Amino acid sequence: MINSESAASGGEVVVVSGSPAQIPALAPNHAPSHALVQATLEALRGALARHPSRIVVVSPRNPQWYTAHEGSFRAWGAPDVVVAKGHYLGDLLAIWLLEQASLRNDFPLGPIEFADAIALGPGVLTVVVADGSAGLHPKAPLAQLDGAAATQRWCEDLLGAELPDAKSADALAKGGVFEPDMWLELYRCASSPGAADFKRTLVYREHSLGVGRCVAWWSRERKAK
Repeated sequence: MINSESAASGGEVVVVSGSPAQIPALAPNHAPSHALVQATLEALRGALARHPSRIVVVSPRNPQWYTAHEGSFRAWGAPDVVVAKGHYLGDLLAIWLLEQASLRNDFPLGPIEFADAIALGPGVLTVVVADGSAGLHPKAPLAQLDGAAATQRWCEDLLGAELPDAKSADALAKGGVFEPDMWLELYRCASSPGAADFKRTLVYREHSLGVGRCVAWWSRERKAK
């Protein structure tokens, strides 16, 4: 959990999807995933252009997302795709996206830390890996769930300009969210007094796989285009 003192000191947050279909080798012909990646890279390039002095990744630490092959997507069917480090799927994806964004615009990446909470402070970029409901249509991972659409709206409101009423982890799980803790952490950040003047922008959203996959960029200083 962040506190108002740390929130008041600045920082950037970029929210990305944890979908492995973002890796071209795993979904080479899935245009919606390619578009999702492009939107994510655009947001990350914007954040990296501000030359963060510290990069923090916050992602699910559920054992089902763990691999013993450090820095590798081997466990998900892409042994040739490797990144600097990481043992959890969310960490691997976040670093892959950061590396892609860095390479395309020649922004050098500093050390990347893994953490359980959003870090807001001068020069800090936090990348949060979070997906919404996985029950948005009949072919979704959880099939079509009652309440999934409302849960996804809640997630997208939180990522964007609205601050919805708080939800419990149980309510989010019933709405099809696999990793509610990521959303509770995002809500704690967005609702903290020191983050009241944050500009929260939902950059992109797509539901083609029945999962709410989104990109968001939160910043106190960034001005609207």
